[in-house]
Amino acid sequence: MAAVLATATGVLGAPGYLVTSALVRHGPRARLRRYTAGVGGGTLIVAAVIAASVAGHGPAWIWLVSLAVLPLAALLAADRTAVSGTRWPAAGWWPAPAACCAGAASCPPRVSSAGGIHQSWFQRRQGLVTLTATTAAGRQHYDVRDVPAAEALAVAAAATPDLVGPLLRRSPSVLQFRQ
Repeated sequence: MAAVLATATGVLGAPGYLVTSALVRHGPRARLRRYTAGVGGGTLIVAAVIAASVAGHGPAWIWLVSLAVLPLAALLAADRTAVSGTRWPAAGWWPAPAACCAGAASCPPRVSSAGGIHQSWFQRRQGLVTLTATTAAGRQHYDVRDVPAAEALAVAAAATPDLVGPLLRRSPSVLQFRQ
């Protein structure tokens, strides 16, 4: 940890608290979405293998082997949940989780703006969005998935107040786009 902290502060010039502070979790809706996607997809695979087995395609015992997909899907969902969260932009840096592997993260330097807020149909049902930060470094953009919508709007408004601010309606409990 000392080597990571020394590298982040010395070589990158990032503030030390970005490395040592905990992720802000995205909450139970994001966790539910990860498990639904993982275990739901695994269930569809098992159902397809069972249907093929019943129809006589392949050996009769193959459906038993396919059941191993379910715990693997649950483990993948647990891993994805462990890395869901972020530390919001501070001093031009935005630590964001990597796609998988608990503990891995990317830290795009000099985030220029909240580049976009995207929402799939499934995310809309849960009140979640994908927030994209644009930067001139690395991949040019970094996505943070399954962020609560009000939180994403607050970050976007803080990152680009002249662009996003006029589009927002502020109420005591939530930030929303104006209708």
